[in-house]
Amino acid sequence: MFNIFPFQQHGLPNIRVPRTIIDKVLEAIALFFLIMIWVTVAILYSKLPNIIPIHFNAAGEPNDWGGKFHLFILAGIATFTMVLVGLSAYFPLRSINMRITLTEQNLIPQTVLASRFLRALNILVGLLFIFIVCSMSESVLPVKNGLFMILSVIVVSFILLCCIIYYILARRIR
Repeated sequence: MFNIFPFQQHGLPNIRVPRTIIDKVLEAIALFFLIMIWVTVAILYSKLPNIIPIHFNAAGEPNDWGGKFHLFILAGIATFTMVLVGLSAYFPLRSINMRITLTEQNLIPQTVLASRFLRALNILVGLLFIFIVCSMSESVLPVKNGLFMILSVIVVSFILLCCIIYYILARRIR
């Protein structure tokens, strides 16, 4: 059987931290963004021409074109990615390669921190996919001039910032 998450890491006990209200809110926001991806694709699909931009260069200009069915492929990739990251939040010690030594004293705080990081990352990934879908559909949207591409770059910056903040906090909890 294919096992995505190894059963134990470094001989530590298999722990699961209960979800708090914050965790539930973060999961609800991620689920909302996932639903919004599919709703956006469903609404825009009928309005789009048969050929749409599917790839953009660094300047935000389209440089590859494809059929509008690519929106459904993108929504499927978004669903797979967000479900995988969302499930990883329940088993953070199994899914994140910790760069610090885990001890009995820091095990619970590190698990909570990693779990929150994955849930926040899931929200940002959902937002990124929404902006990518909108970028591909910009020809039928009232907003032009690469606004969604700019927003995508901002979200990617937030993803990197989230990773840096997680790393700093994880090092403090050592």
